[in-house]
Amino acid sequence: MHEKPYGLHDEQFIGLLRDAYEESWKRKRLVAGKHRALVLMPFKDEFAKVYSLGIKEPLRELGYRCERIDELMFVGDVVQYLYDQLEHAGLIIADMTDLTPNVFYELGYADALKKAVILLTQTVGNVPFDLRARRFITYTDDLPQLKQDLIETVRSLEGSLEV
Repeated sequence: MHEKPYGLHDEQFIGLLRDAYEESWKRKRLVAGKHRALVLMPFKDEFAKVYSLGIKEPLRELGYRCERIDELMFVGDVVQYLYDQLEHAGLIIADMTDLTPNVFYELGYADALKKAVILLTQTVGNVPFDLRARRFITYTDDLPQLKQDLIETVRSLEGSLEV
C-alpha cells in the first residue's frame, strides 16, 4: 500500500471515488426522473387521443417527459422494466376508465412507492369503492378541458412532489 498525500491508501481512495461516482449517478437519475411522467392506461385505439392530446401534450408544455410503457424500447423482463420505470418517474398518471387490471396493479405499486399520482376517469361511479375517496380528474370527449384540468392539477402538485 502506498501512502497518498492526504493520508489515504489506494483502497481508501478508490472507495471514495466509487462512493462519489455512485452518489453522482443517483443524483443524476433523481434529477432526470423529477420531470418524467409515466402514464398508466389501456393501450386501446379509443384512448389514443386522450393520451396524445389530453395527457402527453399538456405534460410536455409543463416540461415533463411523458411516456407510456408501450412506447419504450427495452430488452428483458417486462415486469421488472415496468417496476424500474415506476420507480424512476416523478409523476404517475393513471386512467381508471376501462377498469384495466394492469392499471390497478401498477397503481398499487406506485402507491407503495409513495409516488405522486393523478387519477383520471370518465365515470367515477365505475371506480372501485376503496379508490373513490381519492381525487380524480373526470373527463369527457372535451380534450381541451382535460388538458386544462391536468395542467392545473400538476401545477398544484409540483410544490409537494418528493422525487
